[in-house]
Amino acid sequence: MAFLALPIALQAQRGRKFDPLPPKEGEFAPPPMPRAKDMEKGSPAAILLDKKKKLQLSDSQVTVLQMLRRASADSSAATYATWDSVRTDVLIAGKSTLVDPDSAQVRQRRLMAVVQALRARNAWARNQALQVLTEDQKPKAKEYWDDEDKENQKWMRSRGGGGGRPAGQRPRAS
Repeated sequence: MAFLALPIALQAQRGRKFDPLPPKEGEFAPPPMPRAKDMEKGSPAAILLDKKKKLQLSDSQVTVLQMLRRASADSSAATYATWDSVRTDVLIAGKSTLVDPDSAQVRQRRLMAVVQALRARNAWARNQALQVLTEDQKPKAKEYWDDEDKENQKWMRSRGGGGGRPAGQRPRAS
């Protein structure tokens, strides 16, 4: 079962307490999956708030971004709860020696539905945050989000991102 890299889930950066270290060579490697509470810390508004001095955000911009961060977290609560449920199922299944293809397909479909929902919410939150910024601040904000995405993709690769293949094996060329 091939889980794709999860750019949506890749919004978690600060204070990570993710899954244990990657398995040893030849062991099954479930996909790296951050906890929902860690993903919330990397929301688009949170990233901008962390960079408020560099972005030179005004007090009113900070206030609006804080409200956006809370609103985004509140509206995503059910999706994050589903994420944690699917995450737990995937991690437990990854430790099992028995493979049930039907259960694996159900988990993958649930995971993909949550991933799509989180991607959509992330895109919405970025668009909302951009509306708060001046034209001079927008390119820098996009750069910070791009840096965050790259950092998270790097973390995924270091953890055997792509999941489902034994640790240490390279992904097949597309």
